[in-house]
Amino acid sequence: MDINKFKYCINLSYSKDTCHKELQEFWDEENKTLGHCALVALKFYELFGGDIIKVDVENSLFGHYYNVVNNEIFDITKFQFKNNEKFSNPRIKTYVSVLSDEEFKERYKLFRQKKQLN
Repeated sequence: MDINKFKYCINLSYSKDTCHKELQEFWDEENKTLGHCALVALKFYELFGGDIIKVDVENSLFGHYYNVVNNEIFDITKFQFKNNEKFSNPRIKTYVSVLSDEEFKERYKLFRQKKQLN
């Protein structure tokens, strides 16, 4: 799968039931990427490799995930941020550490079952 097809398929795969549980009440079609960054970063990693990066988000209780491959940033879900939020404290996360949360595992299982991603 190439990156453009990946972006297209991911865009069709967002849903309220796969959004981070604490953000589901804010999720809607206007901001489909909200609460999906870790899911997308993990799926991107499975297909393209590279590094999974987690950053802190200014004035937020939640972090943000994106990918870096060959020093190029791929932040597929950056559009969830509407107020020019600032990121800090970037760190590499392993595939296993991202999958270590049970609630996340369940959402990721639902997300991966979407026909667009197979």
